[in-house]
Amino acid sequence: MQLKYSFDSGKPGKNILILGSIHGDEPCGSLAIEKLREGIVSWKIQLLEWKITCIPYANLVAYQQQKRQITENLNRIFWSNRSGDIYDIARNIEKEILESDFILDLHSFSSWVDPFIFNDYNTEHINTIIQNIPIKYVMTGWTELYKETPELDTIGFAKKNGQPWITIECGENTDPKSQENAYTAIISVLWFFQIIEKETPKQKQEQIWIHVDTIIRKEEEGSFLKEWKNFDPVEKWEPIGIYNSGKIISAPYDGMIIMPNSSVEKNWEWCYFGKITS
Repeated sequence: MQLKYSFDSGKPGKNILILGSIHGDEPCGSLAIEKLREGIVSWKIQLLEWKITCIPYANLVAYQQQKRQITENLNRIFWSNRSGDIYDIARNIEKEILESDFILDLHSFSSWVDPFIFNDYNTEHINTIIQNIPIKYVMTGWTELYKETPELDTIGFAKKNGQPWITIECGENTDPKSQENAYTAIISVLWFFQIIEKETPKQKQEQIWIHVDTIIRKEEEGSFLKEWKNFDPVEKWEPIGIYNSGKIISAPYDGMIIMPNSSVEKNWEWCYFGKITS
């Protein structure tokens, strides 16, 4: 059975779902949820209305072993008809998503510093929520990149079912700032919905919105030509990597390189490309 925290104001209203550790080596969401729980049970944070449901350790075994995954990648098997323990976990999370009115999915990463928000729900309401979260970068286009994939991640599953969501990459896995960013995001969302009033979110930050539309997969063994950082600007035809065969991989247009992963295995996502939209 998956650990779940439910906090109910006692007043009729909607349900906010918060997910942590979909990947076991990304503890920021779990730690932020525990901090929220501590604040609520000690009455330092009081719920004014609605209900909050938290799954702090979505991938508990992986979390305990500090691994991204044990067998399958939990964040790639939603909407699957396969069976097994990890698929049962996915089915349970699907059920919670479908019973929620808003989903906040908290992640971190192993290679990059700057946190960012995924947003493909793209309504005025959701965009306003995002603008109240003090994170600089906002990424759109993600679900479109994977629209032909039969098995989805949390945000793809939520979008396919018309459920409003935000996913946040809160920072580097072991950096305490990632936990701080995750907690600030939680408080910002709860404050926006007027579920709490005790803690005021940090001051708004000017945001950069990026539309990502291209995946560069590592088709054969090779390496990047420099140590690319997330959101590095690139010019069209600029060489970014080279395969052992000698084939050069170049930037498809003037834009920026997104989530470069120098250690990715063959046929997986080596990096993405996108453009600033606002």
